[in-house]
Amino acid sequence: VPGIGLITAAEIYCEMGDLTSYTSASQIIKKAGTNPTIKQSGTKGGYYGRISKQGNANLRRAVYNAGRTLCVHNEALKPFYSRL
Repeated sequence: VPGIGLITAAEIYCEMGDLTSYTSASQIIKKAGTNPTIKQSGTKGGYYGRISKQGNANLRRAVYNAGRTLCVHNEALKPFYSRL
């Protein structure tokens, strides 16, 4: 991926392990601890709160740093970042 260096890519790969062991993207999201928690009281419908932070903190940090770099240096993702 243009914008991600060798060290960052290696760190993400080391923290995630073999990608063939995951069957869906939600498993990777949960491993990093970036899945939102559901806040609910009683029988009323809940809402999504902050991220759970129950996953791998090193993976979460590496993915965050990679995302910050990509929003500046990757020409394909700059318009998406600007829109957000």
